[in-house]
Amino acid sequence: MSFRLSLCGRLPLMTALLLVPALVTLTSCSRSEDPTAVAPLPEIRSRIPASGAVVTISTTNNQILAELPIGAKQGLEPGAFLRVYDATDSHLLKGMLQVTEVLGPERAIARQVTLGDRQNPFTPGDRVREVLDLAGLADPRAIEQAARTAAKNADHLDSTEQARFALLREQFQKELVAAKARYDHDLASVRTQYEGQLSASDAAHALDVQRREQELRTDMAALKATFSEQVAAGVASQRQGSNARLTSLDTEKENLSRQVQSLLTQADEQNVRIAALVARLAEKDRDYAAQLRAEVETRELLTAKLSELESRLSGKPTSSLAVLSADLHHGETVLERLTRLSNELASEQDKAKRTEAALITTRGALTNVTEKNTALATQVEALASADNTAIELGKQLTATKEKLTATEQQRAELELARLDAERQLYDLAARVLRLAGSSPETMALQARLRTVLSQDDDEKSKP
Repeated sequence: MSFRLSLCGRLPLMTALLLVPALVTLTSCSRSEDPTAVAPLPEIRSRIPASGAVVTISTTNNQILAELPIGAKQGLEPGAFLRVYDATDSHLLKGMLQVTEVLGPERAIARQVTLGDRQNPFTPGDRVREVLDLAGLADPRAIEQAARTAAKNADHLDSTEQARFALLREQFQKELVAAKARYDHDLASVRTQYEGQLSASDAAHALDVQRREQELRTDMAALKATFSEQVAAGVASQRQGSNARLTSLDTEKENLSRQVQSLLTQADEQNVRIAALVARLAEKDRDYAAQLRAEVETRELLTAKLSELESRLSGKPTSSLAVLSADLHHGETVLERLTRLSNELASEQDKAKRTEAALITTRGALTNVTEKNTALATQVEALASADNTAIELGKQLTATKEKLTATEQQRAELELARLDAERQLYDLAARVLRLAGSSPETMALQARLRTVLSQDDDEKSKP
């Protein structure tokens, strides 16, 4: 550090020594042609030297020109010299400029006269300051004296800085030792405190885990008993309902069977009656045929009677004939017999119609009974499927109980794994908190762990 300070203090002086020959050459060029003539000393100006920052740098006719924001307003004149300092280091002298033109109150053009380091040329932003005492720059003794004074001042400043630095370092060492002792004491107390808190937290956590595990087991047992009772009650109620429905369907089936038997008996009776009616109709047909034959005979007798009457009218003798029907059981005429047979035929036709209507009604009732019997068979099959459903529900209840047992076992395993993980986490936190806070990362991690543990303690302390 002292080397840097001394170098920064001497660098402007070294640069100034390098620039002296160039200034001497420039001043010799500006003298008159008579080399023996003594140049008058320049008039010492009492004004403030003009200063500013380089605006632009350009190259024209192998000359490096700089545009400056100073001019006649600051008393700048053509031929004036300006020192150029680095924009970032005000003690670093880079070279010198000479004003060639003053373009306005605050604008001038200067050309590069000297450059201390070609690797560090003039750049926009470099600071410039006008040189008023050119005679002092041209006197080697004055320059040497100024250099010695500057070196002496720099050495004195360096010695002062070294003493201040040594005192500061000693104070810092003392403060560091005291801070380390305080930190070790605080760390030990905090470690003891948090170890006690961790022990208490572990005990409270273990008790809480046991209590929660007991509550979960109680809840699972109650839930299992409740589910078992509900499923058993549901299955029993379904079985009772199915049995009641089966009983009612059996009763209805027996009633329908009796009705079917009675309807079948009635149908048989109707068939017997129909057969009797068919026999009677056949007998009536035979009687009708006999009646037709009797009518034919009657016509023949009538013809014979007409012939007899015609014979009588003509005076021929004839024998009288009795006009009777061919039926030996009735002593009636043909017309009377036709009338009687017609009436009997109409009555028998009415009876046949009534019998046919009764037969149609019986067939409809038989069809209804058959449909009811089919519906009963369908209901019986549905009840059989309901019984199968009850059996399946019983199987599902058994499977659900097995799954519930497996789930409870899995939950217990997960709870044990969680407790193991929490124990490992607390062990790791205790190890981290026991570490000495030698780095900011470790201290930040310890602070974060303390915050998390305090939040966990607050949550556990809540009812």
